[in-house]
Amino acid sequence: MVACSVLDHFIVSENISADVALYECLHEGDNPSDHCPVMMHVNVNVEHIPTDHSPILRSGLPWRNVSPRVLGDYGAALHVALTSIVVPNAALQCDDWSCELHTHDIQAYYDNIVKACLDAAEGTVGRKRKRRGNTSLRRPGWKDHVEPHRERAIFWHALWKSSGSPHDGHVADIRRRTRARYCYAVRYVKRHEEQCRANKLAEALAKDRGRDIWNEVQKISGRKTNRVAMVDGMVDDRDIGELFARKNIRGVQCYCIRCR
Repeated sequence: MVACSVLDHFIVSENISADVALYECLHEGDNPSDHCPVMMHVNVNVEHIPTDHSPILRSGLPWRNVSPRVLGDYGAALHVALTSIVVPNAALQCDDWSCELHTHDIQAYYDNIVKACLDAAEGTVGRKRKRRGNTSLRRPGWKDHVEPHRERAIFWHALWKSSGSPHDGHVADIRRRTRARYCYAVRYVKRHEEQCRANKLAEALAKDRGRDIWNEVQKISGRKTNRVAMVDGMVDDRDIGELFARKNIRGVQCYCIRCR
């Protein structure tokens, strides 16, 4: 029998012991680690400090995956929504920049336009579906190399739990074997991320899948890269550009001389 120990306790101060709502040890099949996390929920009253800075709103609409037909539906819905908005002509023609009444009307007009755009988009384009599970593991090659092993590991882990978590036996052996294959697949895609991405792009090019091609290109170009601060002693953007221009001209001249 394999020895097994589980740390399933928290040591907390008496000041918060009465506020503990839940504590448990998580045994999840898609956890590639050999250690199980321990979780505790504590009810803590925190005062909210208001801020003057407006939050940055990011679009949750999948515009790059929208078909021309859906774009047409969006345009029609937006047209209907915009035509129902009352235009404040007096406010638009007012030339008094300090007029508070017209300022309120213009702000309301702007809010109505924004709301019409959002409502039309949500009614036709729809929202992006949030990925379930750990999105940080969604690397190139995950679907092909990892996902099948992950599903088998989760299945046999659930079967192992329902059997009383035995340390030995046929079910325990299969659970350990599928778990090891899942962990190996995760390490594989981490080590071969660039190769998996290149294979995915090559497959999309070979099968002429334009949308998949641009998805992979966007993933590559969207990654942050550090830009060098100095090139051959030049630090200014204009000087660096002129340096490259001179080198390109010199290269063209050398090529022309060789051709002669």
